[in-house]
Amino acid sequence: AWRRRAATAALLLPCVASANGFYVGADAMAVRTDVKPAEVSSAVKVNNPDSTTTIDNKRRSGMRWYGGYAISDTWSVELAWLDLGSVDTAFGNLTAQSELSTLNTMIPLSGEGVEGSVVWQPWVYKDRIIPALRVGLWHMDTRNTFDVDDTSYRFNNSDNVLVVELSTGIVLSEQWQLKAGISHYDTNPYRTYTAQIGLQYKF
Repeated sequence: AWRRRAATAALLLPCVASANGFYVGADAMAVRTDVKPAEVSSAVKVNNPDSTTTIDNKRRSGMRWYGGYAISDTWSVELAWLDLGSVDTAFGNLTAQSELSTLNTMIPLSGEGVEGSVVWQPWVYKDRIIPALRVGLWHMDTRNTFDVDDTSYRFNNSDNVLVVELSTGIVLSEQWQLKAGISHYDTNPYRTYTAQIGLQYKF
């Protein structure tokens, strides 16, 4: 009986979604954290003048999967799973062991987690171009590692991060929309920026 109910619910879901303005989408992202390795290196060299610092922040990618609900023609709410990848940092020739306890406050942070946001679409240009502003909060679970000589450490923490996104949608059909945008993530101690492109499907 429960299988029959589940099958019925699955068949009715598109109808319910259509009646209530639900949509889903996915974005592929190019990710960059605004960190200058020289600044991190200088901070470490205060107590470790012979130290070296390497930060792998190039060619990072991320993904965002989301579902949304259109409250009106101009306002929507979205719930997403966001993965901005990781930033790997390596230190060498450290002599002050007390420095290890503070290294995790110097490294750039990234991670994954749930994101909730509100979307404002003020107008539609010629029934095809849809500019949008999205503001939200991302609960980031960090998954960064930093290496000290031959030893690897994993930094586990979480933070609530403010998100601001500007995007433009291009209507492809009644159901499909192509989206492109840029986002700012207020990560500490260094901010994160993304450029993304994706598809959105409206039920």
